[in-house]
Amino acid sequence: MMKLWMTLVVLRILWSIIPQTGYIHPDEFFQTVEPLAGDVFNISIERTWEYETYQLRSVTLTQLVFRPIFMLLSYLERSTSFILSGYHIIAAYRFLMTVLSLFIDASVYEICILLDLPYQTALTFLASSYVMLTFQTHTFSNSFEALLTTILLVFILKCKKGYNDENRLKNEHVHVLTDDDDNNSNDGDDMCDLDSSFNNLHRVAFELRKRNISGQSARKISCEKLHSDTNKTKNQDEPKNSTVNKNVTEKLCSGFMYTAFIAVTLVVGVFNRPTFVLFSFLPCLWWLWDFFSNVLLLIKRGLVFLLVAMATTLVFILVDTLYHKNISLHEFLMNENWVQNTVIVPINFILYNSVPTNLASHGLHPFYVHFTVNMPLLYLPFLFCIVKSFIHKYLPSKFKFETVSEKNEKRHNHCVQNVSYVFLCFVYFPVLCLSIFPHQEARFLTPLLSFVVICVVTLQQKFSKIFWLLFVMFNLSLSIIFGVLHQGGMIPCLLYIQQYYKSNINDNNTLHVVFSHTYMPPKHLLLSSSSNLKLYDFKGENLEHVYDKIVDIKSQIVNDSNSNKNDKIFLALPGTVISRLESQYSSGLSYTDVVTFFPHLSFEDLPVFNTIDSMSTLYDELTLMLINIHLS
Repeated sequence: MMKLWMTLVVLRILWSIIPQTGYIHPDEFFQTVEPLAGDVFNISIERTWEYETYQLRSVTLTQLVFRPIFMLLSYLERSTSFILSGYHIIAAYRFLMTVLSLFIDASVYEICILLDLPYQTALTFLASSYVMLTFQTHTFSNSFEALLTTILLVFILKCKKGYNDENRLKNEHVHVLTDDDDNNSNDGDDMCDLDSSFNNLHRVAFELRKRNISGQSARKISCEKLHSDTNKTKNQDEPKNSTVNKNVTEKLCSGFMYTAFIAVTLVVGVFNRPTFVLFSFLPCLWWLWDFFSNVLLLIKRGLVFLLVAMATTLVFILVDTLYHKNISLHEFLMNENWVQNTVIVPINFILYNSVPTNLASHGLHPFYVHFTVNMPLLYLPFLFCIVKSFIHKYLPSKFKFETVSEKNEKRHNHCVQNVSYVFLCFVYFPVLCLSIFPHQEARFLTPLLSFVVICVVTLQQKFSKIFWLLFVMFNLSLSIIFGVLHQGGMIPCLLYIQQYYKSNINDNNTLHVVFSHTYMPPKHLLLSSSSNLKLYDFKGENLEHVYDKIVDIKSQIVNDSNSNKNDKIFLALPGTVISRLESQYSSGLSYTDVVTFFPHLSFEDLPVFNTIDSMSTLYDELTLMLINIHLS
């Protein structure tokens, strides 16, 4: 299985470099890399309301992760013959996200080792999940949340293990001290007997002189040997004592170190997405449960946690404030109203999402969507496995039919049972909490990936061929849908426009590009800061409004005396919509096809399959078309 895991990891890396054409959601660009690319490359970008109006996004983590690679690309472009393109940018941060996703694999491996679970199966599940192949290789804030959730669990388990080892070593230390005291007492008695014997022999030797000289010498040799053996035994016990003391000290220091790591991870996770609290709450409670019986140690580690958490929080608040307010550190400190000007992203995030009208603007969903739609969409084979395991192992026998072999295999390791219960709570508690909020998307649940995988391998060790077949089919099909098909023409289209603009547009003419019935185009892939490249995003607005805008652009170009008649107007829209445009405005629009980008699947504008009569028609329906609108 490890060879299979390595193959899947290589596939994941190659797929990030190609890169994937799939465009899952606009937030993968506009919450992370779009604003930063504008800052580093000094290009025109779309800074969304999350940055401009409400300041809901922390930039500290994204600056730390993406700025170095962006600055490297910028340096290469300025100082060498390297020609930067939109492909280089997207391939760079997709590859970086893939490298970060390997930390999830490493963390799950470490968790399995700590819990004595089959890590080969867990790593295979993890690497072959389409959630890892698509969501975790894209620049979602949820992808960082999944990474931090898994790393936090590793730190917690190491801290728990260190605490248990520390207690065990302390108990061993007590036993060693007790044994040493007994040995020392016996040694003292032996030494007294030895001295008494030596004095008697010396007295006899003095009285008998030469006659007993040989006997006296023999006794002295025997005495020295006894002293030597006693000291040797004592010296052998001393290293044992010092080793136990040293091990106890090391475990104690490592416990404080992991406490500091947990504090940093929690703060980073909360500033990345405040929903991280929901994923980390039960694991942290599980961690703290060990210390409730040791109040003094709880206070000590609590102080370490608070000090590190406060220091990390101050750094994040400071960096976010300087960025969002666009001021220097000196200006911030010298400002009399610096408290009012401070930007605390998690508070802004919570305040915004606590207003029902704000959530309504993003779409409202029933409370059961996470359980009935999003969880199966992400983890359907795993959920079948969990349900089957519970029916097989945990329900009373009167509620199920058992074969003889099943009855014989009914006994299950008590420790593994406890771990499975714990991880089931880790999985379903965040889902239950997130279901309270009426806006629900599948990507909100991607941080559960490692929890779900660990839960499955604790519940079941052997998997049937049918399960593996369904597992492969499920993940392969959804990898293709989200990694290749979904809005798959957008990124190639933008890369084409960037090259076309660079080759055909100069200071004397302008390229107007209208996007309709597509996701928001990430402008940073165009690498342009010029006003000669203009993008218009109409999202899912009706074609009448799009047509009116195109006519308006044409009128401006034709009637403006300063405008160059060589200006270009491109319209990008799915093949499923082009027929409607032709039927409604065939007399008012004259255009020619420029290029088509296959495949492109839009869930908002699905192909009408009963009208597809040939492969050519299907190809057109699954294509993003970039057409050239004639000015005359």
